[in-house]
Amino acid sequence: IFIDPSAAYTQKRYGLPPHQKELDTFHKTKKKISEIAQKCDVFTISHYHYDHYDPNKEFYKEKKVFAKDISSNINKSQAQRGKEFKGIFENKCDLIYCDNSSHKIGNTEIIFSPPFFHGPENIRLGYVIMTLIDDSKKRILHASDVQGPVTNNATKYIIEQNPDLLIIDGPPTMFLGYRFSKKNLQLCSKNLVNIINKLDCDIILDHHLLRDLKYKKAFSMPYKKGGSRLKTFAEYLGKENNTLEANRKILWGKYMGFLERLDKSIKKLEKRIEKEEMGVAQLEEKFASKKITKAKLNIEKRKISDKIKSLRSRVQTLKGITVKEKAHIEEKAEEKKKTQEEKEKKKKKKKKDKEE
Repeated sequence: IFIDPSAAYTQKRYGLPPHQKELDTFHKTKKKISEIAQKCDVFTISHYHYDHYDPNKEFYKEKKVFAKDISSNINKSQAQRGKEFKGIFENKCDLIYCDNSSHKIGNTEIIFSPPFFHGPENIRLGYVIMTLIDDSKKRILHASDVQGPVTNNATKYIIEQNPDLLIIDGPPTMFLGYRFSKKNLQLCSKNLVNIINKLDCDIILDHHLLRDLKYKKAFSMPYKKGGSRLKTFAEYLGKENNTLEANRKILWGKYMGFLERLDKSIKKLEKRIEKEEMGVAQLEEKFASKKITKAKLNIEKRKISDKIKSLRSRVQTLKGITVKEKAHIEEKAEEKKKTQEEKEKKKKKKKKDKEE
């Protein structure tokens, strides 16, 4: 059983695009996901964000796929994505909409929750479903993106399920003060402490929370109360944390030849844009020769269009950084020149005074 088989990265952080190290890790991770997925019989999709499902992968074919219902408790963008996923895979896999349902596969029971908010109540991000897997030896609850949990309903549900292992995303504290309020953070903290007090389970706390370098300080009460019971996924597996996005500023800043690297990245992105544009032309040819349907053409063109838009946005960001960096270098050079001139003036004055 593979829960939410996908990965993603954010286009901008600290005003910077992903560093090459992030991109390399992302592609390596996606490859690993595909390798593992080939060996799986069952997939789940808790909601239609690209870090939780991947409509471009074929590993769903001829498998059982339990997915968030697209007809209710869903926002517009996720409904559209879910509809497109259905259009691609409905006749290629056993697609089951599973909100608030339970299923038995051999000796293993899979229980799906009712929809819960993707964070605070009435948030525009929509809804998610939790997944409980019980093989009679261990109960594992994947709480998806309930962000904390923020809501009392999500907290109550988690406690009722009484898992041995809880996997939860934590609050997005890097948005604290503008996209995520201090009040919501206090609710998250209170609710997770309540879960820690009432359950005797191990807790994997990861995903949104780990996007903040100071996540333990920002979310201190649960860590103080839970102690060693709270671990990141890496820590749970006995590995070191590798928070690339949170360290993006460091990744971009610690290398020599910053402007040269920016220029190289821009050129690479521009080549990728050209390649994607060629892909559109190839799709048009396939449609003209009746190798793909009009619906498939439109879906694929939309995907490529979104990709090109994203790539162009990154190019513009890098060009903007290049302009700022050049201005900063010129400013520093001017300051250095003035400082040197001042030193020379003082030196000459001192020499003149000594001669007199």
